[in-house]
Amino acid sequence: MAEKITPQPAAAKPGILPKPPPIVSEFVCSVDPPEIALTGGESVKVTAYVIATPVPASTIEFEGLPVGVTASSKLVSSNATTHAYTYDITFSADANTTAAANTAVKVNAVRSLPVGTALPRIATATLMLNTVAYGQISLSHVVLALIYAPPGTSGGKASSSVSYASTSSTGTTIDLSQSFKTDQDTQASVTISGGVQGVVNIGFGLSGEFESTTTSTDESALTISKSETKELDVTGPGTDGVDYTQDVFYLWLNPVMIFTIDAQGAMKWSLAYPGASMDIQYAYVSWLKDPTLMQQQGPKVYESLQSAGVTPEMYADILALHPFANGGTDIDPARFLPVDEFPYEGPTSPTNPVQVNSRTFTSTTSSVNTLKTDASYKVALGVDVSLTLGPATASLKAELKVTDSMTVDAASTQTSTTSSTQTIKATIGGPAFGWSGQTHVRVYLDTLYNSFMFVLADT
Repeated sequence: MAEKITPQPAAAKPGILPKPPPIVSEFVCSVDPPEIALTGGESVKVTAYVIATPVPASTIEFEGLPVGVTASSKLVSSNATTHAYTYDITFSADANTTAAANTAVKVNAVRSLPVGTALPRIATATLMLNTVAYGQISLSHVVLALIYAPPGTSGGKASSSVSYASTSSTGTTIDLSQSFKTDQDTQASVTISGGVQGVVNIGFGLSGEFESTTTSTDESALTISKSETKELDVTGPGTDGVDYTQDVFYLWLNPVMIFTIDAQGAMKWSLAYPGASMDIQYAYVSWLKDPTLMQQQGPKVYESLQSAGVTPEMYADILALHPFANGGTDIDPARFLPVDEFPYEGPTSPTNPVQVNSRTFTSTTSSVNTLKTDASYKVALGVDVSLTLGPATASLKAELKVTDSMTVDAASTQTSTTSSTQTIKATIGGPAFGWSGQTHVRVYLDTLYNSFMFVLADT
């Protein structure tokens, strides 16, 4: 039987080394998230992941950054076994950044290699960057609330008071969807498509507080209402009957409207205030009808309004929000919903006390049809701020084609699918002895300001 011969490897020739195994090379870069929106004046962080072997990356570089946008990187972790490296990347935009969509920014991981090395020097990930223009403009005022005085008693012996309890939410909704109209002082080159970001807490004198939220049905609207943890007390005047001149407007005198506008022209807005606190003043209807009374009875209030840009020429616009301030008697059923009725009668002699009725009014509203109420007023605009919308920086007033004022809508909507509850605690006294006027008081809910309005009636 023939012997089986096993082949033997060839012996290495003297002076020649065996061929080494091939070098494993991998160099990739990725970013998470792959797309971001960056608003002027703000910064956004993303994460870059790099795998680099056999030579690690030494730097992260950027290509295609828009004007006004900067980027920086910081190595936060590395793994010698997996050759994985993680970087924090911060994109920052200055306040004058223009609005632009889908800008491709290259995030390059770069490593130092000797000349002639066959390994790739750059690994690239592409980030889609959408920049959003930011701007703000000061407003002269915002009407926060209209509070109606309850019936009074002559002789300075007011016996009526109303308490907006912790379950109430008197206030208003501010709607900008109609503020940029081509047939008014403003003409829109942008569209309203956003809502309010965050919550603005608003101090309400010493007895309460307002807060703001977005509305559930209109993203272009901001609802400002009394905080549910506070009460607001209102005392009747020292005269018989219902005196609408003693009703009170609460005015926010230092609001700042903040805008962001993307490359498609869609606008989002919010309200804020400069400094540490808000400037809120109240003004009686009588003061707004006759500014000389305000100068005499509330000179500091008059000065505050003047300083904010709320001039006597603007008082008529504010008064127009009160349908009875100038003698009107028609009750708009879309705005005023009936709540209750009670007697209003004087005592039997000058020495007898006025009869007092204490009760709680609760109004839960739900209507079959949609009733939309709008009431507009103009506010003066500041001139000290700007917004970048295109290739060049332009004044927000010029870009929106506004003059020295803009229209703000106060709005309310009642529909069959929604309901709201408003509760007040009321102590209602009658008139003084000798009253010969109407003997009933009707209570209505003013849906525009979520406050209770009082009307005298015969039956």
